[in-house]
Amino acid sequence: MLVGVDAQSCRVGLMCWDRFFSSNRHFWRTCAGLSHVPHDIPAEAHSVFLGCNSITSVPSGVFSHLTLCKRLDMDHNQLSFVHKEAFKGMVSLEELHLYKNNISTLEPGTFADLRSLEALYLWGNQLSNIDAGLFQNLNNLVNLSLSQNSITTVEPGSFADLKSLEILYLWQNQLSSIDAGLFQNLNNLVELSLVQNRIPAVELGPFADLRSLEALYLSGNQLSTIDAGSFQNLNNLVNLFLSQNSMTTIEPGTFADLKSLELLYLWGNQLHSINVGMFNNLNKLLNLQLSQNWISTIEPGTFGELKSLEILYLWGNLISRIEAGMFRNLHKLEKLLLNENQISYIEDRAFDSLFSLEILDLAGNRLVTLNPDLLVNLPRSPLQLGLSEDGSSRQTNRWNCPSMCWLKHEEQQGTIRWWFAEGHTEHSPVCAAGGDWYQLQCDEPGEVSSQNYF
Repeated sequence: MLVGVDAQSCRVGLMCWDRFFSSNRHFWRTCAGLSHVPHDIPAEAHSVFLGCNSITSVPSGVFSHLTLCKRLDMDHNQLSFVHKEAFKGMVSLEELHLYKNNISTLEPGTFADLRSLEALYLWGNQLSNIDAGLFQNLNNLVNLSLSQNSITTVEPGSFADLKSLEILYLWQNQLSSIDAGLFQNLNNLVELSLVQNRIPAVELGPFADLRSLEALYLSGNQLSTIDAGSFQNLNNLVNLFLSQNSMTTIEPGTFADLKSLELLYLWGNQLHSINVGMFNNLNKLLNLQLSQNWISTIEPGTFGELKSLEILYLWGNLISRIEAGMFRNLHKLEKLLLNENQISYIEDRAFDSLFSLEILDLAGNRLVTLNPDLLVNLPRSPLQLGLSEDGSSRQTNRWNCPSMCWLKHEEQQGTIRWWFAEGHTEHSPVCAAGGDWYQLQCDEPGEVSSQNYF
């Protein structure tokens, strides 16, 4: 029977269940005001729910009679002490939820009897150190969450027994290094998150054994350097997140082994230039985000090998010129964002090879006019074009609107419509000298009416 939700459960977003909902197979005592583990849990219980209480400790052997139990929830309590033999005898346990407690230490061997365990959730505690041996015998563990703790040290070999592990979350901790061998034996790991730690560099070795890895999250650290070869052997990596770090340069060949990569986030760093060789071998890359850096120079041919690329974000940089050849070979590119740069010049035919382009954002730059040859080879289905923003950008283009009657004609024909980013409103070109785009009168494409301009 479902009953009302009390104040505590409302805070944590949980639903509370009446204690009389319990059966021999499912034992419920969530949000029941418990201060200790109850003694009346039936031995036949397959799942035990003790979340959202005030339990402070888990004594030795308190669950030893639960040999059939597959799930134990003790999240959102006040646990500060877990005895080394607290889970002794729980040989059938598959899920253990200990998140959102006050646990600061766990002895090696605490989980040694849990040979059937597949998921262990320890996030949101106060752990500072992971000792070697803490996860011994957990050969079937698939999911381990250690996020939102205060972990500064993970001893070598801590994960060595986790041969079935597929997901490892260590985000929002205080790790300051990734040592070689830290992830040794994790041959089946698919997803690794180290977001929002204090890691200053990625050196050779830490990820060498992670041959099954598909997603690596390193955003929000203090990365200033990545050694070439740091990502060697990651042949199955699909998503790599390196945003919001402090990288100023990336050595050519850094990503050369990532032949399956589809998404690469490098936004929010301090990159000054993008050079040939930086994206070698990334033939499957679909999404490249380089926004909010300090990029002023893009060497022609830099993107030449990205023949599958569909999305390229370069907004919020210091680019002043777009030159022919800069986007050569990007035949599948659908979305190109160049807004909020310092672009004052675009070379004719600079976008010639963008045969699949659907969205081009040039708003928030220093442009005055557009030559009709600039967009001549772009598709019109229609082309979504961003030329001016709604006042939220640092600056905006002030267009010489009479010189762009060809664009007015395309708008009227429906081959071009105005693009606006999320959070902005649709905006036609902002004309210089207080002119109004919608009052611009053109006799023929490219010709201004002999009547007054506005």
